[in-house]
Amino acid sequence: MKRMSIEKIKIRTATCLALAVLLLLLFTGCMTDQHESVRKGGSVYITLALNTGNTSGTSATRAMPVAADEEIRNASVLVFKKEAADREILDYQAEIVGNISGSNGEFSAIVKLQKSVDNEQYSLVVIANKGNDIGYNYYGKTKAELQQALVFDCTDRWKAALDGSTDYDPIPMWGEVGAQVINESISFENSSKVNMLRSLARFDVGLMFDKQENSEVFLGLAGYELQTVHLYRSRDKAYVIPVEANYSVAGKVATAASVPATAGTNHSAAVGSGDNGFVYTAQNYGTEMEKKSVREIYVPENALIDFADATNIVVGIKNLATGNVGYYRMDVDADKDGTRESILRNHHYVFSVTAVTGSGMPTPEEAENAASSDISYVVTPWDETVSNVWVSGNYYFKVSQRTVTLHANGKTDVTVEYTTNLPKDKLAFNWESGPASIMLDPATPVIPDPVGGVITGTLTFHAIVNYTGSILMKQLKFTAGDIEGHITAKQASVRMDYGINCSSVKVHGSYMLDSNPDPDKNYITLTLTGIVDDMVGAIWAIETNTSHGLHFSGTGEFTISEDGSMEVTLYADPANKITPTGVAELIINSNSTAGVSCGVNVMIGYKSMSILGTCNFNATYGYAADKARSNAFLKEVRNFSATGRVPVQAINYEFIDGGFDIVGNDNSIGNVTSRLNSTTPPDILIIGHALGLNNSNFRAALRSYANRGGVIIAFDEYPDNNWDTYQAIFDDNLNDATNISLGAAGQSDRLPTGSTNPIVTGMINGLRPFEDCSNMQWGYDASLCGGIRIKSGSESLFDVLSSRNNWVTMCMYKKKNIIWVGDGGFISSGVNSATITPFHTDSNNYPQAYSGWANGTARNAHIFANMMFWAIHQAEYNGINSGGLTPL
Repeated sequence: MKRMSIEKIKIRTATCLALAVLLLLLFTGCMTDQHESVRKGGSVYITLALNTGNTSGTSATRAMPVAADEEIRNASVLVFKKEAADREILDYQAEIVGNISGSNGEFSAIVKLQKSVDNEQYSLVVIANKGNDIGYNYYGKTKAELQQALVFDCTDRWKAALDGSTDYDPIPMWGEVGAQVINESISFENSSKVNMLRSLARFDVGLMFDKQENSEVFLGLAGYELQTVHLYRSRDKAYVIPVEANYSVAGKVATAASVPATAGTNHSAAVGSGDNGFVYTAQNYGTEMEKKSVREIYVPENALIDFADATNIVVGIKNLATGNVGYYRMDVDADKDGTRESILRNHHYVFSVTAVTGSGMPTPEEAENAASSDISYVVTPWDETVSNVWVSGNYYFKVSQRTVTLHANGKTDVTVEYTTNLPKDKLAFNWESGPASIMLDPATPVIPDPVGGVITGTLTFHAIVNYTGSILMKQLKFTAGDIEGHITAKQASVRMDYGINCSSVKVHGSYMLDSNPDPDKNYITLTLTGIVDDMVGAIWAIETNTSHGLHFSGTGEFTISEDGSMEVTLYADPANKITPTGVAELIINSNSTAGVSCGVNVMIGYKSMSILGTCNFNATYGYAADKARSNAFLKEVRNFSATGRVPVQAINYEFIDGGFDIVGNDNSIGNVTSRLNSTTPPDILIIGHALGLNNSNFRAALRSYANRGGVIIAFDEYPDNNWDTYQAIFDDNLNDATNISLGAAGQSDRLPTGSTNPIVTGMINGLRPFEDCSNMQWGYDASLCGGIRIKSGSESLFDVLSSRNNWVTMCMYKKKNIIWVGDGGFISSGVNSATITPFHTDSNNYPQAYSGWANGTARNAHIFANMMFWAIHQAEYNGINSGGLTPL
């Protein structure tokens, strides 16, 4: 803009072409976001069910308590983007909202995921008990690269929990959810269940093991007592995640050992070395001494099975008649055919000594180097994915799951697999208590013939639609020889199987600090989906967590509509005061069996804001929002007020005429200087057209104001005339400035696309009160627009929002609360022209696109609206009257 004769004060040498090209490349580079998890698609919350397997046994019979064996103390949820059929890369680490909860092998975590934008698919990898921030070191890596990188040491006995101690190391675990599109329609009943595999195997050792339902005991051998167990040749490193080829996705079980190439061997006892291995002392779990056992041995996988390399144990058994202790080697040889087996993760190996027939070896090291003799034993291995195994002597019966969850609508059957080495005529299945609506299909299971002495059969559970409104339960009893147990079938009611359209969630009312919400004014509306005729009359119940004192809830009966949806209302609890300021992050949960959760943010209203506007050449155009449409925009309660788009208690605007002309004649700029230096400085300063800034007193005051957190929005097309002042507030990070016209009357510049800067996106903490200004144009008022150039090496301190001819025309200085625009009339208004007054609003004082501009549509008002939202937010949290700047 140029409405007065200007004498250029400073003449600067133009920057060389090479530097201009460099700056252009740097500017282009800053338009590209760094990797981050936030996308335009928004967020969705899901509940992950983390199943660590039912390891069985009561704490009275376990050295490592069940809770410790199954515990998930911490977890990282890594999100992989599927780029090709055989290639997925780590995109981001998802946020776990709140704490992981659960027990008895069933844990849950609410996870915040980013929605797919173009139907791209993502898979989830869950790493438990290895920290909360694993993913930050592996962005861009493939699953295979992550698998190879996550190695942990096993150079000592695993630190198990003994005698009720809480000083133990939880076992590293891994689980995965297959690739799918992330949206509100994620299948919570299937895809979000994660079977967690322990990265170690467990050894239990005792005399004459017996296992019945909910009980595992060693019966003992008369006349003998277990003294010690010695672990030899275990590997000293392990993978957290198995090698892909060594894991069955269908069976959810390790099929081969995954061992790091760098793994060595612990306690390779040479003859005569006296090496006792890792030593474990037997514990008494019965009333008689012979019932001692060892249940605290956790070992890494091992693929080596030769006698000299295989992981093995040596037991020290005392003959109570003679008092002598003999030592006996035992290997993992389940078939007793002399062929040792690999040790696999998440497997449980029970060494049951069934007879002692000789005195054994005199030392553990001699026994380890000799073939097993003078002892009879049975090794029973089983996979602990869902560890449901019953053992009696040499016989076992295993089921894939002990609890079956049937869908409420009865349309999906569930199949349970069982495996046993018992004869076919020893098996029987019979229903006990429960509703007739839950059944087997066929009603009498067909027991297949054994293959290789092992029977593998299936039980298919079926149910009809559950209309009762209650969870139905029924138990199937199985008898396998002298083993008895139960499989429990559960079915939810169809009346609870509804969804929530998260994009329909809308927050109503304003939320002011230290006030009590009014349920008539403060409420949330949302749309329920998936409602069918038989739900009518059933009760829905929805509520949020409590954040910043805010809690919403609602309940009512289902009604039916043509599209199966209905709008409901959640009302704020009036009992609590709203505190502190900030953003209340609420999660909406329901009594639906679909498990849907939605997230919504509620801005707690900003305090009253004091705004000082100042400019010279003070006409009727409102260069500093002091007159015309820009002033009406600020004062419009629908824009800024307790109930406005930006919830602020009040806008207190004052104007001081700068009275300081552009060539440095000091008239009344001292009034502005005094105001900035006062004990109650304004929260926000708006500088408009033709205000000369190079007065030394004003420069010092402005620099102090900026350094203390004052928010500055400067519309100034004479940066070269005000060079010293800009270098002062920009900390000497500029290289050059100009006020030479950068374009003809009606010229426009454009904001970037893909930027996360709040002036561009209009969004802060998930809230956007005005518009997304990505790729929007803004118009030069009249003919003149100033420009600056940033010093090389300082580019990261600025967000460049527009430029022309290698000159920056709009930027944010991130080190302080400063926005600079090279046009003094950026918010001037009053006439409809193709070349002047580009700021336009509608009859409600809301920003309006001005299509009458000479060079495309001008959206100065939309951009200024985002500037004011940003300025108020910065003043509240990083401002001069609220604690000052947060370091960059």
